[in-house]
Amino acid sequence: MLSKIHDDFMRDLKKIVIDFERAFGVKKYNDQHFMVDEKIIELMIKTAHLTKNDSVIEIGSGLGFLTEFLCEKAGIVIAIEKDSILSDYLCKRMKRKNLEMVNTEGIDYLRKNGSRFNKIVSNIPYSVSE
Repeated sequence: MLSKIHDDFMRDLKKIVIDFERAFGVKKYNDQHFMVDEKIIELMIKTAHLTKNDSVIEIGSGLGFLTEFLCEKAGIVIAIEKDSILSDYLCKRMKRKNLEMVNTEGIDYLRKNGSRFNKIVSNIPYSVSE
């Protein structure tokens, strides 16, 4: 199981989503689907076999729930979020030395920066999977 700090963080995920939605006066922000299932996030992290030697890309970082755990395990995390409101929100919420936030389209970033990472771990946005 995840550490006590992560357990507390995961317990607050739904509250973070509600607070974000209230702050921006929306019920469902830009048709976003935020990952709030602790078991799925834990499985994604475990399956990725991350070490401090890994440079990881996360496409569609959203509110940063997966990002938090990626930063804990990987050496470098490049979180890509094309929505500037979400990107700004995450920059303010997460201050991690090994996190680089990029406000751009994920596919464009991958094409131009393929050598900057060795793994992709992401709750892929629905629009990317179409």
